[in-house]
Formats: sequence, C-alpha cells, structure tokens
Amino acid sequence: MSSGKDFVAREAAEDSQVPDAPLQSLPTLRTPARVLPEIPNLPYLLQESRAEGRDPGSEKGELVGSESAERATNPMSMTDPVADLLTRIRNANSNGYKTMKVPYSVFKKNILRVLKEQGFIVDYTAEMEKGKGILRVELKYGPDGEKIIRSIRRVSTPGRRVYTSVEKMPDVLGGLGITILSTPRGVISSVEARKLKIGGEVLCEVW
Repeated sequence: MSSGKDFVAREAAEDSQVPDAPLQSLPTLRTPARVLPEIPNLPYLLQESRAEGRDPGSEKGELVGSESAERATNPMSMTDPVADLLTRIRNANSNGYKTMKVPYSVFKKNILRVLKEQGFIVDYTAEMEKGKGILRVELKYGPDGEKIIRSIRRVSTPGRRVYTSVEKMPDVLGGLGITILSTPRGVISSVEARKLKIGGEVLCEVW
C-alpha cells in the first residue's frame, strides 16, 4: 500500500507535465536569394577592346615616366640656371645640333650675348612656346662642320663662388678662350673686363 506522500508526489509530477502542443513554423527572417541571370561568354568583345586601345596601365606608366624625366631636369634649371644653360649648349654641340632652346631668363640672355659677341655662337632669339618664354640658340660650326666651342664649363657655383680681380683674371688657353664674368657693369667677357679694368664673379670658361 502506497503512503500519502507517494500519492502527493505523483499528482505533482502529473501537473508539471505540459500536454503536447501543435508545432508552429518559424517566420521567414529574410527573403530567398535572387538568382542572377548567367552572363554569356563574349570573347570577341574582349578581343576588340584590346585591339582598339592601349593598356591603361602602360599609358599611365608612360605619363609618369614623362613627368619623372621632366622633374629630373627642372632642379638644375631652378637652382643653377647657368649650369643648365651650359649643359644644354654642351650636349647640343656634341651632338652636332644646329639649334637648341633653353627656358628664358635675362641672365641667360646676357651670357648668350657675350657668346655671340665673341664668335662662339651664330645668334639667339627670344620666343614664346606653349605660353612660356624660351631662348632659341643657333650654334656655330666651321666650314667642314668642326665645332667652334671645344669646351664650356661652369666655374663659380651657388655652393662655391669664385671671384677674380682684373690683375688675377685667368688667361684661358693662352688667350684662345675667354671667361664670362658677372661684374658691376653687367655680364661681360674677360676681354671687355680687362679693357674696363674691373673684376667680378667668374661664371664660366669657354674655348
């Protein structure tokens, strides 16, 4: 015979059981993925595109290269315009060019004036090109194409200024060459400086 405690415990267990409830479907949280239409394979379009144009990557590389080359030449033109002028003359002369050009400045123009006066170049003109001033220089050669300018080099530099008095003015190649000086009377040749009995900054030597 079961005791009263067993009966009470059995009733409590029956009351705690939950009767079977019908299952309910969960609500849809997101819409089903949409299937995109398949892209057809069009190889002929890709071939035409490659044939008509150049690779954008290679075009960009050329532009950057051009910009880098320009930037490589500008620093000398800005920091030492005299050295830039002399380098351009030297390169054009060594390659036998009849003419060359250089960015315009009054100082460069005065140096070219001296070179013309002393017979080292034929002429020079100031022109406008693409909205910028330039100096076009006509180089000089002998009747058989021999170079009139054998050497042209910078003497005084922004980092090392070289000055001379009229008494100590250098004699270039025994008088066959000249120095170009910046003096209180302007940019002149050593020939003119001796006549005026003045010295100055030795810009370059030419022979």
